[in-house]
Amino acid sequence: MLIVDGQIHLWEKGAPSPPHRPEPYSAEQAIAAMDEGVSTGR
Repeated sequence: MLIVDGQIHLWEKGAPSPPHRPEPYSAEQAIAAMDEGVSTGR
């Protein structure tokens, strides 16, 4: 399994700098996304 970037960036308020998503991203959202998994198209 190739892992390109194993870091995640979480924030509750404020304006993150690009290329991050403009709305807050919580730990709960990140864990839910990880539980769903990622499709690589393979």
